[in-house]
Parts: sequence; structure tokens; C-alpha cells
Amino acid sequence: MVKRVIHRRLEQTFSHRERVLAADLELHKKYGHKCLKILVTGATGVLGRGLLPLLTTGGHDVYTLVRNRSQRGGKKLFWDPVTGFIEDLPQFDAVIHLAGEYIGVGRWNRAKKKEVIDSRVAGTNLLLEKLMSRPPKVFLCASAVGYYGDGKEKYLDESSPRGNDFISEVCHLWERSAARASSADVRTVFLRIGVSLSPTGGALQRLLSTAPLGLIRRFGDGKQYISWVSQEDTIGAVYHAMCCEDLSGPVNIVAPQPVSNETFMQELAKISGYPLLFPLPASLLKTLYGQMAEEILLSGCRVSCQKLIDSGYVFRHPTLQEALAALLGKGGQNRVGSTGRGEKRSHAGLIRKFAQVLSERNHEVTLLQAEQPSPNPLREPVPLPSNAISLIQVKPLESRDWLHTLGVRMFRGGVALCDALSNETFQLNIESQKFDAAIIEDSGNHCMQHLMLKLKIPIINYYASVGAEMRGILMDPLETPTNFMNFGANGMSPWQVYLNVLVHKALQWGYYLQDLFFELFLVPSNVQGGDRLSLIQNSPLHFLAFDPSIAGNKRYPPNVIQLGCLTCRPPRLLPEYFRRITMKGPFALFSLGKMVFETGVFPTIPPQLFNTIIAAFETFPKLNFIVSWPLELTKGLTLPRNIFVVNSTPQLDLLWGPNISLFISHCGVNGANEAIHVGVPTICVPVAWDQPRIAAVLSSRQVAPSLELWSMTSKEMVDVISSMFANGSVYPARMRELHKLVHNLPVTPSDRIVKFTEFVLRTKGS
Repeated sequence: MVKRVIHRRLEQTFSHRERVLAADLELHKKYGHKCLKILVTGATGVLGRGLLPLLTTGGHDVYTLVRNRSQRGGKKLFWDPVTGFIEDLPQFDAVIHLAGEYIGVGRWNRAKKKEVIDSRVAGTNLLLEKLMSRPPKVFLCASAVGYYGDGKEKYLDESSPRGNDFISEVCHLWERSAARASSADVRTVFLRIGVSLSPTGGALQRLLSTAPLGLIRRFGDGKQYISWVSQEDTIGAVYHAMCCEDLSGPVNIVAPQPVSNETFMQELAKISGYPLLFPLPASLLKTLYGQMAEEILLSGCRVSCQKLIDSGYVFRHPTLQEALAALLGKGGQNRVGSTGRGEKRSHAGLIRKFAQVLSERNHEVTLLQAEQPSPNPLREPVPLPSNAISLIQVKPLESRDWLHTLGVRMFRGGVALCDALSNETFQLNIESQKFDAAIIEDSGNHCMQHLMLKLKIPIINYYASVGAEMRGILMDPLETPTNFMNFGANGMSPWQVYLNVLVHKALQWGYYLQDLFFELFLVPSNVQGGDRLSLIQNSPLHFLAFDPSIAGNKRYPPNVIQLGCLTCRPPRLLPEYFRRITMKGPFALFSLGKMVFETGVFPTIPPQLFNTIIAAFETFPKLNFIVSWPLELTKGLTLPRNIFVVNSTPQLDLLWGPNISLFISHCGVNGANEAIHVGVPTICVPVAWDQPRIAAVLSSRQVAPSLELWSMTSKEMVDVISSMFANGSVYPARMRELHKLVHNLPVTPSDRIVKFTEFVLRTKGS
């Protein structure tokens, strides 16, 4: 048993070191700077000890300042901020100033406070006086998110005012003393660092050291926010700030997802394996630590890192669970066939994006969702405030008669939702919340509009698929093809217009009959009221979750807003398994999405189809193929060396990969949006629903060729792939043009969500 424990520990240690080294080398590759002469102060602190190896592995010439004369020599230069002595300094390209007395331990008396301020202000003044004769190109000075004071739940960015407590004063004085560097035309960056998590020092190390004593417990009520960041990301962000010439002024170095103290302790207990006990009373903490407890343990702020992200930094650990798992050696190790960090790409995942965007703009958001009995651990939920999710408990339905049973089978999801919404306690709870508006995803939603109308709440409709907006009779069938008509993007002939009008009317009557069936036999009376199509048509605002380039030739009224790519974001570090594949050379990604295998809505994929695909890919031995396909359907098959089959992929991160050559996709809304956003040459292989429509539009615009999934041969697939790599191929060029066009749009999807939702809120839906 001891041997197994040792082996497991060694495996975790070396896996962690390999991952960190690979990430560091990727960071150096990204910036590709020449070797710099760098001075680091505070090099013996937790951050300094982690930063030095990164700088030296990049080939930089690193000097440090030390306070002990016996340690001086070589590249260790002596200084003493107390006496005001500092050795002569050579010319440096960059100075990273981290030195300062640690503030988070013990009670604060007058002497302690003076020491904390002097160690920062006097040290910074002394250093700058020496540097100004030969100023560096960039001066990075540490600070902290404590600058903002106790910010409660409000999101704070670099423009937010400082607080009025002791920590705020310390940060303000420190930054003010460092600001002298900018007057000498030195690019100056104030590193407002959050709670940096490291098992070797700082807050996390102290919590872990006391964990065996049962001290993993929330502080006070646990509602105070912790703007945390992993040690690896702290180091990476500092290096990024040094290399990114466009970055200056204050920069928040925190992870994208601040959490409450209560959530932090829950995650720490779960991942570390120590129990989470009853909370520590605020009164006890104040008695023990005085002002320090009030400002550090019982206060917090919710800080945004958008400036850092916009400058191009990619977080290694964007979620707390991922960060703690990596730091504590509990992270899963990728093996062949395992998946990386998957993302929720369903309609529910997109509606969560609405909640995230609006909550980040200080709106109070509640997300109503059906409870998932066994959530997929490979899908990462969008972060929301701790009070932003309410679950609708969908209870089992009892069969009343044969017609009811038939209806349940036909409209299972809609009936379950209506059954949940009819709960009187739930309705009273919703009414008591006094919502100002409701954003409703239209797919299968037969009762939500009725309930919100009954409560007199303005309804904003949201459509996650191309063509779904036809349900609301928002489009003129004389001009706009329905979702079932693959007429491409070049308009319709008179005959096609005639067919389109017939299909449009058939769809319209189909929805009327469906609503009538629900009203008569399935829907409880307290969520009835009017036909759904009229309710949708009269809504003040409609959001469409796709880019105009994949919508085809459609003319929308002014209250119909095309958002664009809601799943798009900067790239994240790939899991080890995928990183190894992508570093081998050019690669292609093949994905038909998850729903085609997970639901019974699509036709069953025939087994021979996989053989057809693999036979085509085998023709290109110099191109690696990552194929998203259920592993249980490939058992017993011998695959070529250039083909890697996985259950699921971190699709967007792979599309961002530097060696990506081709994306073969079913061209759903998310996949098509992401391909355009990244500008990857794409082949569409649509399966069902709106995918053939999107494929037809992209093909007619010569952005992406299309294949017929159910009838294609290996030769047809080989011919299309070969055409993508042929000299003068029009498809990659048109994709690049569309990519540039999308990125030159003046307003982002998030801005559109906020702008138009706030308009409805201001006008109360009138």
C-alpha cells in the first residue's frame, strides 16, 4: 500500500511539473521576446520564488535585490529600504517590484501598519530614485485588489474608485509612489493581484496547514467575495504584463470567476478531502484578529479581469475547481480517449451566457432550469453569482388517460416543464421576486410565456437555432426561406416562394394545433392563456443566437437582434493529451456534435459511416485527425496512426490551435459561429434540424463546401478535403474574409444583450 501511495504521489508530482513546464514553454513561444535584463525585488516571497524559474527558462538575464549583505554577489544586489542604501544598478529592460511586508498575518497595531506602508512606499521611492538615471522600458509594481475595499457584490474594474479602509490606503500609497516611473516615459503597470493560491505559501497554504485541525469553514456569513487567482496564472499574468507593450496602468490579476467565501471553502473541502465544519463566527474572528479580520477575512470584492483578457492573456485555471485540483495534485490525468475541458454548448448553455453577461453588468439574474439528476462532469457550467440559480423541480407525471399518455410521449419535455410551472408555490415564489423582465428560450417552451404574461412581466424571446424565429411569424415568407427550405442565400425563385408560403402556413397551423392540444388535454389551467404564437409575436424583443452570415437572405424587423457567437472566447490552455496531438504538426478536427449521439431525435448513425470517414482520413497520412465519436462505437477497430478518436473535445480551444488546418463540422449554430470567429477552413456535414440550412448558406456563399452525411462516399470526402488544400481554393479565402468582417463589427454579442435588454427594462416592454 505504501508503494502504491508513493507511486501515485510521484506520478502526480511529475505530471504537474510536466504540465507547468509545457505551459511555461508555450508562454515563451507566444511572446518570442529577445532575452531581457530583468530586476526582481521580493524574489524570496511566494510570487517571486515562482516567477524566477519562468524568467530563467526563457533565457532572460535575471537580477534580484536582497536585504542580507551576506547574500550579495553575482546577480544578487544589496539594498536596505530602512537605511536608504542600494547598490549601483546596471541598465535594465524591465523591473518587477514585488517587495513589501506581508499584510495578512496577525493583528494590526500601529507599528505593524507603519511597517507595512514603509516597506512599500519607502522601498519604491528608493528603487525609483536609483533607476531614474537609467530608466527601464517597463516598471511593474505589485499592488492588490484590496485597493477597492469591501466592494460587496458589485463588479469592480480598474476604473472603480478605491475604498476607504487601511488596505485601500496601502495600495493607493504604493501605486502613487510607483507612478513616478510613468513621468519618465517608462511603461508602468500596477499589478492589482487577488488572493493568489499556492500550496507553498499565502492564504491557501495556511488553510491547508490548519485543515487537519478542522479549520476549513466559512468566515462569518460566507457571503464576502474572494477574487482569487492560481499561482500559475499570477506568474503568467505578470510575465504577460511585462511582454505586452499595450498594457499599462492598473491591471486586475484575478481569475474570471470570483466566488463567495462559502463557495470557496466548499470547493476546498471537497477537493482536499477534509471536512467542512460549522462557520467561524465573525465576532470570534474580530476578537482574535481585530481590524485585520474585518478587512481581510470578513470583507471582499468581486473584481473583473476583463482588461487582462482583452489584452490577450489566456488563463490556465479559469475555474476554482480546476485551480484547486491542479494545485493540490487532484487533477484528472488525460489518457487516450479521455476528454478535455468540455463546455456546455446546448441551448441551456447559451441561456446561461445571457445570465452571465447580465450579472456581470450588475443586474440581478435568476436562472430557472430543470434539475439534472447526474450532471456531466466534463461540461463546465458558466459562472453565476451564488444566488443566481433557482432550480425547477420537475416531478413525475401520472398518466390520466390514453390521450394524456400519448401527449406525454409526444411532448415529454414541454409537458414536464408545464407541470413544474403549474406548481402554485412556485408561482407565488416567482411573483414575489418582482422580476422586471423574462428572457425565454423558445425551444419546446409551451407554458413559460403564459405564466410570465399572467405575472405581467415583459418577455424577451431567444432563439438558439436558425429558422426557429419562424415560429413567431416574425418574417415575411415572400422573402425569407423557412427552416425546412434549403434555398441558399441568393434569394428564391417564384416557384420557391410559392412553396415557401405553403410550408410557412403549414408550420403556423401546426403550432396552433399543437398549442390547442396542450391547452385542451395537457396543460394545467393556471398556466393557460392565449395562443403561444401571438404571445411571441407581441414580445418587445427577440434575440437570435447566430451571426448574420449564417442566417441567409433574411430581413428582420428592428426588434429582432442577431447576436453572433455567444460561445466564443479567447483560447485556453489545451489539456495535455490534445496538446501533444496538436504539437505533432497540422491537424484537422471532425465533430458532428454531441446531440447526434445522445438523443433519439436524430436518425441513428449507421456503423459503416465511421468506416467511410476513417477511410477518407487515412488518405492524408501527413495530417492528423482528431475525431469526436463515442468510443464504445469504435471498439475492436484498428485505427491509422494519424487518427485520434475521443468522446468529446475542447472544440473552441482546438480551433484556436496554431496548427489547425481544417474543421469538419455538422455546422450547427455554435460550430458555424466558432469557425467564422476563428477563421478556420471548414467543411459542413449537416445532420438535421437547422444544420442543412446553415450548410446551404455557407456553401452558396463559397465560405464552406458541404457534404451529404447519409450518402457520401470516402472518395467524395477525399475530393472535398483535397480541394480545400488546393492552390487558389476559394473557400479558405472567403472564410478569412468573413472572419475579418465579423471581428470588425463595432458591437460585441455581449454588448447587444446588455444594450437591448436594458432598453426593455427602461421602457417596461412597451
